Amino acid sequence: MFRIGSNLTIIKNFSYLSFIQILTLLIPFIYYPYLIRKFNLEQYGLIIFIQSIVMIFAIIIDFGFNIYGTKLASENRYEINKLNEAYTNICAIKLILMICCFFIFLIFVFYNHNLRENINLSILLYFILIGDVLFSQWLFQGLEEIKLAAIINLVSKIVLLGFVFIGTNTRLGFYAFPLGLVTSSIMNGIQSYFMIKYKFKIEFTKVSLKTFWTYVTESYSFLLSRAVGTIIIRVNAYILGNYVGFTQVAYYDLAEKLISLLIMPVNMLNQVIYPHIVRNKKYTIALNIIKYFIPLYLFIYLASYFLGEHFIIMFAGENMAPAFLIFSILFLTLFTNTISYFLGNCVLVVYGKKQDFNNSIYIGLLFYTISLLITLSFININAFTLTWLIVINSFIICLHRIIKVYNYKIYSKLL
Repeated sequence: MFRIGSNLTIIKNFSYLSFIQILTLLIPFIYYPYLIRKFNLEQYGLIIFIQSIVMIFAIIIDFGFNIYGTKLASENRYEINKLNEAYTNICAIKLILMICCFFIFLIFVFYNHNLRENINLSILLYFILIGDVLFSQWLFQGLEEIKLAAIINLVSKIVLLGFVFIGTNTRLGFYAFPLGLVTSSIMNGIQSYFMIKYKFKIEFTKVSLKTFWTYVTESYSFLLSRAVGTIIIRVNAYILGNYVGFTQVAYYDLAEKLISLLIMPVNMLNQVIYPHIVRNKKYTIALNIIKYFIPLYLFIYLASYFLGEHFIIMFAGENMAPAFLIFSILFLTLFTNTISYFLGNCVLVVYGKKQDFNNSIYIGLLFYTISLLITLSFININAFTLTWLIVINSFIICLHRIIKVYNYKIYSKLL
């Protein structure tokens, strides 16, 4: 079994991260029913629709640094010059990407009627990405100081809460919500900058073009592999908003938020365990976590079958009941993603099989793309059919990683 007492650092990081991130993730569930009841599904769905596009650019800007940067910081935690170099290069790359993506986003806005009709709102929400440029989660993870990143997130979420409950009752009305999203994101970045500067003594430094290009090429391979799952979720929201309606986007968003809440412990453990396995190569930890969460999720799934719809109606209102079926389908990804996450970066990447890690994503993306094209051509598009595509993609990735772990006989190191 996974002996937690064997490593106090893991206990400390997971405890802080659990306590603060649970609060952070629960905050949207505080304002969600308020916004849905005070305004309407169409308005809320519009925000989620625009956000789905902005978040695709956020993934491009991240550029795979949440894996590459974390690994780099973990391996060079006592080399301040190397950390300065990494921090400078990664921030510079993200800033350049944000500026380039802005012009692409503008073209997209002018060619999409939903975005064009809400051009001011679209441009406002794009500035969420300023916070993504400045917020260096990879560094906090690599140095195993995730509690600081979680605290920063918590403060920003509280600010967002203020915008929702106070701002929406002013002349700003519903627009206080998107303004709060942008403000809280920028606050995230500013807090991160000062924390890194004064707590870790890490600063911007001069770097060569050769070094800069090395960071681009090394992290590029992680870009698509790390981002595909999120991109698919955002693409689905975009398709629903563009071809079906913003109400279905709201259904889909609620189901996805509930799944995010349930997968949160797995994500947190993955963040905490990854730098630990990078240093110590203790792959058994990954297997023990998988063995714990699979039966736990099975129990929750059975319980949600009887109670899930009642919870959604009580939480978000009767008009949100259709979200339950989407939630039930999407729940299946909890099983496959739990296995994929830990066999991915915690096993294959650390074991030196980065290409196989990437290939699993590419194969899953290929199946998703083909299935999506068939669905768009021959099947009625709705939130349910698109959700099944997510499940298929997740299963393909999971299966590929299991096969690779078996083929390389890495499984013997997991036992």
